[in-house]
Amino acid sequence: MVATLLQFRTAIATHLGRVLEVPAESLLPLVQQDTAHRKAGHGVFSVVIKRLPRGPLDEELIRQSVELSENTQEYVSNARRVKDMLLFDPAPGQLIRRAIQDTYNLFGSEASDLEVATSPVALGKRHRDTDQAVIVNGLSLQQDENGYCALRRTTVTGFISRLVGGKEAVRVFCEQSDGKEAIKGLFRGMNLESTDQETSSVKIHLLTIEETIKTCKDIKTVSKDGSWSVQLLSKGQVKVYTPLSSTPATTTTFGEPLAMGTPTPLIQTMAFIASHFSEHNALDRYIWVVPDGRRQFAEQLLELAKMIYTPREADGSEEGQERTKRPSWPDLVEVVVFGPATETGKEKTDTESSDGAPARMARIMDYAKAEMCKIIVENRGGSLGDDGYEDEDFEDDKVALDEEALSRMATILAKSAIVVACAGTRRLKKLNVNMKQLLDGKGNSGVFLQYVSSRLCGIERKSGTRLNPEANLSLLQPYPEAFHLALVIAEWVDIQDTLTQSLDPYPLVNYLFHLAAEIGQANRVFRIKDMEASVAEARWLLFWCAKRVLEHGLTLLGLESVERM
Repeated sequence: MVATLLQFRTAIATHLGRVLEVPAESLLPLVQQDTAHRKAGHGVFSVVIKRLPRGPLDEELIRQSVELSENTQEYVSNARRVKDMLLFDPAPGQLIRRAIQDTYNLFGSEASDLEVATSPVALGKRHRDTDQAVIVNGLSLQQDENGYCALRRTTVTGFISRLVGGKEAVRVFCEQSDGKEAIKGLFRGMNLESTDQETSSVKIHLLTIEETIKTCKDIKTVSKDGSWSVQLLSKGQVKVYTPLSSTPATTTTFGEPLAMGTPTPLIQTMAFIASHFSEHNALDRYIWVVPDGRRQFAEQLLELAKMIYTPREADGSEEGQERTKRPSWPDLVEVVVFGPATETGKEKTDTESSDGAPARMARIMDYAKAEMCKIIVENRGGSLGDDGYEDEDFEDDKVALDEEALSRMATILAKSAIVVACAGTRRLKKLNVNMKQLLDGKGNSGVFLQYVSSRLCGIERKSGTRLNPEANLSLLQPYPEAFHLALVIAEWVDIQDTLTQSLDPYPLVNYLFHLAAEIGQANRVFRIKDMEASVAEARWLLFWCAKRVLEHGLTLLGLESVERM
């Protein structure tokens, strides 16, 4: 049995009401109040009791309150590890052990190679089998798209493709990176499919669409000046075919249709999407990533597609009746919209040009890599801020880099800076990119996340402490920093649930910044090198869990971690 948040709170309120001899309904509002800022040693039971107008605090009452009934214990043990539920744990040591145990069980003991799909496959609201097939379509819908919008679209497309399933199960349609070395890394972990829209399947669907528009009387068409338009119920009139020639033609009625010219981008895109459903018979999910400026385009396409592809009246046979019950493919398309993106600041790196989105993205990535190379050379061995790390532990990080190593590090850091910036604003909000600010590595940025990751690698490399899942975690209990870091680690499972529902990378980025900050705070207190083995092992087990969660979060964004900075 898995408790919902309401069931959990109700169970807690009922238990306290029985101990305190007050109605559970009067306690429920107190249980629901935010207690996120409580100190590590204070249980929520204590907090709730202190809020009651009962005079001096009764320690015996607190003792009875934390002795949970069997029913309440079942809810606690089976509850999701959300922050709100974990705060009901009166013992910090128990929380630390549970968070580390859950994380260790999730990621296992092999830390050398973190695959994209280490977590369970998330398949949205509908139940699906494990051998599902998913398509994520993030192709550009407009030629005038700037490079930052293209980068954001690619970032969102890649994030969704890595989130919803394993590499073999998901097929991704996005601009190919052939010949564009600067942006090949953006497609890390993505199983790219051909974007050729001239396949035989697409051509068949183009013929089907044309014939249906011509002959179906349920579709109201208007042919004027040689062009064809369709009247939609909610989106007005939309052009579907251009004139056959440049010579104007007279207006005709439905009974006297003109010959059709070239299909508009709307019809071409419709045929392209329809071909995916015909080529994948067991397609479980189709996610279409669309910029906010083209939202109407997507809505018009799907409404018209429903008119064309919805099964007509059944012919009376059992097969015909079953055919009309099945949803048509437009009903299965999930449209994910993201806001526009522009560059701010004096220097513009995305100049206007007539080349495609891959070239625009490559131009930005080349600029970012060149600037990052300069920054690395200038700051090699330095610190990005007062983070509590002992510089003497990382003397080997100050060794000069050869040209190949410098290029690789600059590429990873530049990509991290841009991807985290593209994902660091809520998906529907407009994104203003300041290249100078995001490349300097100060504050919350992709460079900062890589810095924290590299420091954890340095601790592992220099301390030589073994990973011991049976380490004595009671040695961490006196430290609030351990409790707070464990609390953030424990939230990871629920962050994944949030990401699955929203398909928005922003909560992930926000969570990683919070995790990185708590890692820095803990590192101020927990030295590992040259410490007693039992102490070092307990501390490193906590840091190892934080390291794996941070690495997995970066992997969902398509980023690889650097071991040295």
